[in-house]
Amino acid sequence: MTQVDILIVNEDEAADLGATLGVGTAAAALHQALGIVVIRTLGASGAEAATADGVLHVPAPQIEAIDTTAAGDCFAGVLASRLDSGLDLPDAMRRAVVAASLACLREGSQTSLPSQAETDAAYAGFTHVELQGEISRP
Repeated sequence: MTQVDILIVNEDEAADLGATLGVGTAAAALHQALGIVVIRTLGASGAEAATADGVLHVPAPQIEAIDTTAAGDCFAGVLASRLDSGLDLPDAMRRAVVAASLACLREGSQTSLPSQAETDAAYAGFTHVELQGEISRP
């Protein structure tokens, strides 16, 4: 029985885990080795998720970051919150990427975290195509 349903790693953590497992660093390689959903955050490039259905890449909005301190924590928190509210993984990831981008526009950690209302407003400002990402099938 698996104790983890979704593993979120950043690029450095993916590299360390991939080396330990003897696989690549992409979410797909880690998913295949672990048999669970793996999400790899990619900084300014967004995030990718590997599931049994394929790999989803969600690009990040283009911003001029001020401070990236809390971006990963923001991503994970919004993703968990949105999944808990019933959104599917692609939409939860899109909202998490937008929220993490907003967090990079302010200095600090807790003070940089956007509210749900701020995230929803920013999310609504993007066209569906801009944040769509694409799923590639294995």
